[in-house]
Amino acid sequence: MEPDIFRMNINQFLQTSRTVTFIIQKNKASIPDFETWYGGAIQDWATNPIMVWAKDSRNKIEKEGDLELNSTLNLCLIFSYIVEQDVKIITGRSELLKAGTKKLIRFARKNMPSHVIESSAIKIERRWCHGSAIWSQTVVGVMAPPWDRRNGATSGSA
Repeated sequence: MEPDIFRMNINQFLQTSRTVTFIIQKNKASIPDFETWYGGAIQDWATNPIMVWAKDSRNKIEKEGDLELNSTLNLCLIFSYIVEQDVKIITGRSELLKAGTKKLIRFARKNMPSHVIESSAIKIERRWCHGSAIWSQTVVGVMAPPWDRRNGATSGSA
């Protein structure tokens, strides 16, 4: 996924998740036993570090801008069965934010002999991590609990 699209999707996910809770609160009169159900969900979320991160991140996006991501990008041009012959490219933060799949393919075509390109593959591994020290999971891995909990909370109200 292109870095800018990924960042926009994370921001949109966090903002939309909060909008859903506003809509639920607005319609509480039509949800049976809303206070008990919603109070339990909020109490559970308040003690969960990932849910606290999701709430704080949404507030940061709204008030300060994009999240700071401490991420890695590993590139490997594979052209033989011998792992030691693979060409590995190390990227820094500035290259990571600009690196898209099309640019990486152009780089390989420009810098590698054509016979190598024709019989090789590019392995691209992105690992998107948030700068917070409270967890070491990738951002994608951290997005699952807020989605599951909010989805479960909304389905439990029906």
